[in-house]
Amino acid sequence: SPVETAVHDDEARRLYAALDQVDTCDRVLLVLHYLQGLSYREMADVTGEPVGTVKWRTSLALSRMRTLLTAEKRHVP
Repeated sequence: SPVETAVHDDEARRLYAALDQVDTCDRVLLVLHYLQGLSYREMADVTGEPVGTVKWRTSLALSRMRTLLTAEKRHVP
């Protein structure tokens, strides 16, 4: 429906706006994993870091994104 499409578009804009606000290192990990669908092993190959480090850093990056989105949600009337 048009309403669902509008809500989806708004959510996508919010996600991309928050993604633009995180550090480049965080953005790279989030894009590789959540937008490009790479596994942690593949991400480790791309970044040259151990898999455990990639998992840990991705978790932190996701937490930072959640914090941004939660803060934004509280400021929207």
